Amino acid sequence: MGTTTGAGKPAVTAGSDGAVYVAIRYADGTNGMARRAGNTWGQWYGMSKAMSSDPQLAAANGLIYVAEVDSVNRVWANAFAQGAGNGWYGWADTRGWAYPVAIATLRGQFYIVGRDLNQDVWWYRSGVGWIYYQDRRQSVSNFVAVPR
Repeated sequence: MGTTTGAGKPAVTAGSDGAVYVAIRYADGTNGMARRAGNTWGQWYGMSKAMSSDPQLAAANGLIYVAEVDSVNRVWANAFAQGAGNGWYGWADTRGWAYPVAIATLRGQFYIVGRDLNQDVWWYRSGVGWIYYQDRRQSVSNFVAVPR
């Protein structure tokens, strides 16, 4: 993996291009993404916005989607284009607050799930926004979403 040092837990997902993508959060809160194809590691590509949570990944339509939370638990989404090169699209504010979060994809859209400060469960659907799930305070464990 080279000399890159991450903080927290890395995230991994398989791209439709047959490569594996690994994301890390550096000690300063910024992120890095690298591609592994066969036995070869690609370069690490950084993204400058500092986050407080570890990256969560899901793949769809030639993109690797990333969900993270900043220092005030605001949820952000980003995308990384599959292939060799710096494919970051840039952070997008989902206009929601939740922690922790998990991300998954289905039919070309990404979904984020998380709990707000009242422990209420919320879903985010790309192109739609946040949806209240209604199972208030029923969930106490961290969410896990399966990349598709």
